[in-house]
Order: sequence, then C-alpha cells, then structure tokens
Amino acid sequence: MNKTWSAYRKAVKQGLYCGRKVKKRLLAELDGMAAPLLAENADPTWEELESALGTPDMVSVTLMENTSPQEQVVYRRERLLLRICIAILAIVLVALTLWLLFCATRPVYVVEEIYVD
Repeated sequence: MNKTWSAYRKAVKQGLYCGRKVKKRLLAELDGMAAPLLAENADPTWEELESALGTPDMVSVTLMENTSPQEQVVYRRERLLLRICIAILAIVLVALTLWLLFCATRPVYVVEEIYVD
C-alpha cells in the first residue's frame, strides 16, 4: 500500500459515519472497488484515484448508501449515549473537585478540653 492510497482511504474512512464493524465492511468494499486500479498501477496519484473512484466525499456517501437506516440509527444512538456519559462524567468530576477544594480550605479549629477529677 502506498502513501497516496492510504491517505485516500483515510479520507474516505473519515466520511463514514457508522459503527466499527460496518466501517470495516465498507472499507473492505472500497478495497474491492480499488483492487483493479491498484493491480494495474501500484503507485497511483491522487488524481488517478479521484478519476477512477471519485472524490473521497462522494465515495463515502456512496458507501453509506449501502448501509441500512437501522445501522445508522443505532450508530447515532450509541454516539449520543457516549456523549451524554462523557458530559455526566465531566459534571461529576467538576463537582468532586469543588467539594474537595471546599473541604481543603475549611478552617480547622483545635479545642483542647482538660478534665480534672
């Protein structure tokens, strides 16, 4: 694999909005689409890749059309859930930090009591 193909593949991968397994399947599909070109020319330029396959954005859209709407909904739901969990974790960490700062800055009074019989 040459650098140009790797960069093109990475650009297509960034345009895919789906889960890891689906993304792997779609990238394997992309590899299949590019196999004849890469067999013919082991070191294609970016322009040759774009003329044969299309721009990375167009290829990403074409590949995403092959996914089911259910896969896209599941991915969006999981992504939203992940963002909510990260937000909750950040809020908890801020609250814990503020509580620890409050406890650390509270003055401590020492009172000695002496009991005599």
